[in-house]
This record gives sequence, structure tokens and C-alpha cells, in this order.
Amino acid sequence: MRHAHASFAPLILAVALWLAAPVIATAQHESPVATPAIPGALVDIGDRSLFLSCSGTGSPTVILESGLSDTSAVWTAVQDEVAATTRVCSYDRANVPGGASDPSGSPDSTLRLRPASELVADLHGLLTAAAVPGPYVLVGHSVGGLLIRLYAATYPDEVAGMVLVDATHEDNWARLEEEIGPDLWPQAVEQFTQAVAAGVLEPLDLEATAAEVRDAREDRPLRPMPLVVLTHTQPPEAGSLLPGLSVEASERGWREQQADLTTLLPNSRQILAEESGHYIQRDQPDLVVDAITDVIEAVRNPSHWGTSFAATPTSGVALTSDFDDVLQAGVDQGLIGVALAVDQGGEVLFDGVAGVANSEAQTPLSPTDRFRIYSITKTFTAVLVLQLVDEGVLSLDDTVADWLDDPATARIPNVEQITIRQLLTHTSGVYDYYNGADSSFVDDAITGEGADWSKVWTPQEVLAYVDSTRQAADFAPGQGVNYSDTNYILLGLIVEQAGGQSVPEQLHTRILDPLGLTDTFFAAAEPVPGGTVAGYHRLGDELIDVSGINLSWAWTQGGMVSTAEDLARFADALFGGDLIEPASLEAMLTFLPADEQGREWGMGVARLQTPLGGLIGMNGSGPGFVARMYRLPNGATVVLLTNTNLEDDTVNAIFEQAVQAALETAP
Repeated sequence: MRHAHASFAPLILAVALWLAAPVIATAQHESPVATPAIPGALVDIGDRSLFLSCSGTGSPTVILESGLSDTSAVWTAVQDEVAATTRVCSYDRANVPGGASDPSGSPDSTLRLRPASELVADLHGLLTAAAVPGPYVLVGHSVGGLLIRLYAATYPDEVAGMVLVDATHEDNWARLEEEIGPDLWPQAVEQFTQAVAAGVLEPLDLEATAAEVRDAREDRPLRPMPLVVLTHTQPPEAGSLLPGLSVEASERGWREQQADLTTLLPNSRQILAEESGHYIQRDQPDLVVDAITDVIEAVRNPSHWGTSFAATPTSGVALTSDFDDVLQAGVDQGLIGVALAVDQGGEVLFDGVAGVANSEAQTPLSPTDRFRIYSITKTFTAVLVLQLVDEGVLSLDDTVADWLDDPATARIPNVEQITIRQLLTHTSGVYDYYNGADSSFVDDAITGEGADWSKVWTPQEVLAYVDSTRQAADFAPGQGVNYSDTNYILLGLIVEQAGGQSVPEQLHTRILDPLGLTDTFFAAAEPVPGGTVAGYHRLGDELIDVSGINLSWAWTQGGMVSTAEDLARFADALFGGDLIEPASLEAMLTFLPADEQGREWGMGVARLQTPLGGLIGMNGSGPGFVARMYRLPNGATVVLLTNTNLEDDTVNAIFEQAVQAALETAP
């Protein structure tokens, strides 16, 4: 065996990320034992024999490819179920610890690291020798995903469909090498070297494998076929990762690369395994079986498959052309990028994107890309306030002056009478610093010649625009309804004072972390790992990139970023009663008479009466972005995000199409 060295460092990834710690930890206590998944036989492939287990009848034949160092036993639950639908085979690669196949070298020789191309040749030889009929649906877990991709590129006429089960990306190791850093790599090299030498890790040349798959992707693209990408959502324990690699960095990179795998084929689908770690076939075998079944049906009847957009349902629910039409309509009508998610009862029925994240670079949009959501931030702020009410820290009848006594607040008219309830429901009469008539804020901060987009605004600087020396109140507290962004700036200050922590800290502790909203951030006051998509705003006849505008000006009334899927999950938890007590949810959803725009305001949400029924949720609109998040009469949630503000009714028309499709699709 050749020794690990500096250029071999990327090969440690598979061990570091998923396998090394548990495998190496048990190496001293357990001996490899052959554990075939289902009774099978050794098949002679010429110079040696490989273990093969097949069951069921029918076409196409499903081939199950295991991850690094895993035997066919890892597929037992899946193989049993798939066998009821069609022919399915699993096998043990040569040199897999505990496997039943012959080793690739002679018994007295030291095993060398083997590239994927040799393993692909082994599998082809095995299927030929055993006369396993095609066409094949290839299913690959982890590193096995790289192997089936190379098989499909090498023998394209034999492969009719693929399922990638939390599959490794060809660039994953290089990325993690950079993140872990050169100082800690020697530990990774030593772990890998010891594990292979001890016979507890399969001697696969991961560096050469990644290069072969990368070259095949460029030179021999996959022919059109159904593809499902299954992705875990439950992060690994921090202790299972190598020193220097954080769970957050690991998960963020994995999600981004999983999204890239959906671009391998135009008709791909991504399924998020909500209850699974890396071994989805063990944690949620039914999800894997359903994905395989969908591909089998698509091979048998191609008309059952097809969409021109990357999409992410979290179960085996079939995508509908209606949702695809919504995305296409958005792009056709001038939106640079558009994202759509449809959720019902905690199940994401659709999560798709179209267009680009950056017009200049023509970067394809991904379902995990973050958008500015502007006033949907108010819903999050309202939840924080109501949680503090539930805990007895705040009362809805507390006044602003009960909690805030800084000069900027004291100069606002009526702060001694205005209650938290009135701030939440836009009945305070406080002037709107952003949209108010005669306000100079937009000119000073955004559109004026002297506007500094990089300026970091404090809440107190924003509140200066509603100082009583500059603006009178719209009406006496409780004597009218008028939407005001200023209300939610004041609520943010009250949340920090009452909660004893910053807004981003409370958001993460109370909402984002418990719900697993890993792509949602308070961008007004915290960094956003990986950044956001670029935003474009129509000014005159031009679309201007306004991404450079610092979000601090919007703070707790509009300073968050998120994805369509995260917002759908948030709305489902909120309206399902998972975030606030029943009394607070009832208060939130107690709506006032409609304002001049036909909106009935609750607390951080509005109700819109439409020909399609009453919709409950929130709009978001500002420089470069427009967002919609609404619960429908049938219990479905629809979220639409775009990185284009055309200053017209385009988004309203597109959203209406999405609502109509959701009403027709969701039960």
C-alpha cells in the first residue's frame, strides 16, 4: 500500500465526515465478519469471485451500491421492499471489511488503493457473468454515488435511472481539506492510513475516484434519465468530525453540494430526509423505497416524469406541471430568479427554483439560496414578542415607555400611551419612517445621490425620522389602523430589553434552531455564511443591482433572509401552534377591519380576502426583492420569493397562479 502524503489529504474526507470515528473506534474490538444482506452466491468474474444477492422479478433491475466500507447488509430493509416491485440486486465490493467477496489482490499481497474505474469494471463484469438483465436503475449511497455516476457515464446504454442516497460530491474532499486546514491534516492522514492498514477501511483511492467522476461529468455528461437526490437533514455529532471541522460548516457545504447534484440532469428531484442522518436507508428506508419506486415507474412510463426546473419535494409526492408553470411564468415575465415552496401539514409538497442567483455571473439558482424577505421579518418579531408574553415577561398592555426610555424613543409622540398590542396591530398611530408621506428616509438611505448603501444604521438613527419635531402622529393610539414599519423597530428594542439578549440571539434560540431553519438569518445584524442571492430593482427603464444596500436600516421590521422551504416550515410550525401558546396564537389571528389596501391586520400577519378564499400570512417587499408567505384555506402554505422588484403587479399575478395550483393539488 502506498502511504498517505500531502496530495493524498483530500482522501480523508469520507472518513472524517461520516465513517472514520466509529470505524476506527471499534477496530480494536471487532473482527470482520461476512454479513450478506440476503442469501446470495459468489459469482466468478474471471480472476476472483464477488458476492451477489438478487431477489424479486421484473424490469428494470435495481442495483444497490453501498458506501465506503459497507457491505450489502446495509440495504436489507430497502431490498426486501423493492423486491416486491421489480428485480433488485446488492453485492459486496472486493476488499470491503466484513464482505463476502474475494479480495482484489492475492492473499499474501498488500492491498493497493483502487480507483473507481476498477470498481466499475468489477460491477460490470459481475452483472455480465451473472446474466443480470438490464436496463438498470442504479442506487448509490455516500461514496457509492460516485461509483454509480461513473458507471452510468461508462455504460450509458445500460442505465435508465438513478437514485443518489446522501451521495458524496466529487468536490467534497477538496472543500473540506481547505476548511480543516494544513495544521490538522496530519491527524486525518494518520487515521486513514491506520484504518486501511488495519483492514477496517476499504482501500478506495478517493482522490483518483473524484478526479475520474469530475472528468466524466465534463466529458461524458449523463444521458437524460430520471434522477432522485436524497439528502439527510439531521446533522452528525460534533465528536464524529475531525478537529477543525465544525458541524455548521460541514452541513452547509454538504447542502450546497447536494443541490449541485440536482443539476446533473434537468429532470432531477431532491428529497429532504427530515428524520435521517447520513444512513437514510436505515433511518427512513421507506423514503428510499419510495424514491426508487418513482424512478422505476418513470422508466416504465416516461410520461410520468418531467420538469425543466430543479425541485425539492420532501417525500415521494410527484411534482405537478402547474407549479412548474408558475416558475416559468415568473422568468418569462422578467423575474431574474424565483423560488416556490408549497407545504401542507409539515410535508413539503414542492420546493423549486428557476432563473439565476446573479444576473452578471449567470449563477443558476438553488433551492438553498437565501433571499431578503423584508416584512416577513415582522412575523418573526411578533413571535418573539408573544413568546415573552407567554412567559409573563411582557404584557400586551405594557406601554412603550414602560420598557424604553432612551431619548430617540422618548421624542416619539404618545409613547407613554402606545401599547405593545397597538404596535403589533398597526393601531399605534406612529408615523412610518420608510413608507410615510413626506419621509426623507428612502432618499437619504437608498435613492438619493448622497445615499451611502454601506452605512450601518442603528435603530435610534431610524427612529429620528419619526421624532415629534419632524413628524406628527398619524392618529391617537387605538383610533385607527395604518401600517407602519416603525412599530416593529420599537418592538425589536422592547424584545432586546425584555429578553436580555440581542435579537439574533433570541431568534436562533427561540425559533431558528428549534425548527432547524439553517438557511434563515437576521442579516441586519449578523453575518450570513455563504451570503445571499443578488437583488435587482427597476429604476426607470433599468434593473439595478441593489445587493450592496446594508440591511441594518430594516432591522426588526425587515432585516432577515431565508429560503422558501425554511419559511414554509416556519409558517407550518407557527400556524400549527408549535411556537406560541394557544391564547397568543388566537390573539395573533384576531383580525381588525380591513385597511385601505384591503388587508385585515392581526399581529405580525395579515388576512387577505381573495376570490380564492382568505389567505393568512405576510408580504415582503423592498429594494431588489419581493416575498410572499401565506396559509391557504385548505391548510397548505405557499411561499414565493424573487430577487427582482419590478415595482408592478408581476409578483401578485405569479403568486395567484401558485395559490391556484396549491388549492388544486393539495388535498
